[in-house]
Amino acid sequence: MIKRIVIACALALAACGQAEQKQETVSPVAGAPGRDATIGPNGAAGIRAALPMSVDDIRLAAPHYTVAAVEDQVEGEPFTAITLSSGDEEMFRVYPTPDRQHVHAISTRSPPARGPA
Repeated sequence: MIKRIVIACALALAACGQAEQKQETVSPVAGAPGRDATIGPNGAAGIRAALPMSVDDIRLAAPHYTVAAVEDQVEGEPFTAITLSSGDEEMFRVYPTPDRQHVHAISTRSPPARGPA
């Protein structure tokens, strides 16, 4: 299952680099003070792999986002993921370890999310 989640996250990250946008717009996240819209090897928006997989812990780590639990699945296997949103835009999706206790991976499809400089 970990392999499936990692593959799904890798595909999501690859897809965000292929977005064709001719028109540059400023999202509410990119222009908001205090919001970290970067994603990279060290996590995203203050979220790291060692963090417990709970809405409360993620909300404390990323206070400038709306944090919610959502039902998700990989190849038919259901699990609870956690989303970080700003306004009506989902910026990041956080996936659990197989034991559902900690953060395993983070993905994004949001154009305002950027890799490390």
